[in-house]
Amino acid sequence: MLDIQILIVYLNVIYNVKIGGIMKIDKRKIAGLKRRRKNLVEKLVNLHAVMPGSLYKRFTECGNANCRCKKGQRHGPHYYIAVMMEGRQRQFYVPDHLSDKVKQWQDNYKHIQDLLHQIASINRELMRIGILDDE
Repeated sequence: MLDIQILIVYLNVIYNVKIGGIMKIDKRKIAGLKRRRKNLVEKLVNLHAVMPGSLYKRFTECGNANCRCKKGQRHGPHYYIAVMMEGRQRQFYVPDHLSDKVKQWQDNYKHIQDLLHQIASINRELMRIGILDDE
């Protein structure tokens, strides 16, 4: 009988196996998950400059009939960003001197999405073992 109790305790602690409605939780694992989550959240705080969307270059033609653009030498390139707003795609002009900054902000946006996916994964793991808190 003692051997079965030891096995149950071992399975509970190491593998978080629920047997007979009782689940022992490895506190080190929980502390590690919470520590990882806290570190990820702290990284989010410093990424406030974000910009979703797709940055692209566009060449345009003007309305002047005598312009070089009518002969194939279009104006540009000009930067634009396309974003989804209210279910529709919107395009905004980006001045050339801001294009590098917009690219950096887009990288920040992608990084935040990655961090949020990691945090959600940790939260799912904590939920799986029966711990949900706001720490």
